[in-house]
Amino acid sequence: MNYTLEIFRDAALSEHIERLSLSALSDAQALEQAEAVRWRCECAGRSRALVLTREDEAVVARMGSRRLSGYGD
Repeated sequence: MNYTLEIFRDAALSEHIERLSLSALSDAQALEQAEAVRWRCECAGRSRALVLTREDEAVVARMGSRRLSGYGD
């Protein structure tokens, strides 16, 4: 199944930074891949909001880096 991971600069989703295409057998596997991207942002010291969407346009997860309080988690 195909997924899209959109990365935004802030929790308001006002500035789109990057869009990644992911391929996974399940939502759980796609979520693991999204978490890896999230942690790369964390390790680089960048606060980001991420939205993981399935190919049928259903939102699988919304997550924010730990620095963005109140978003996702």
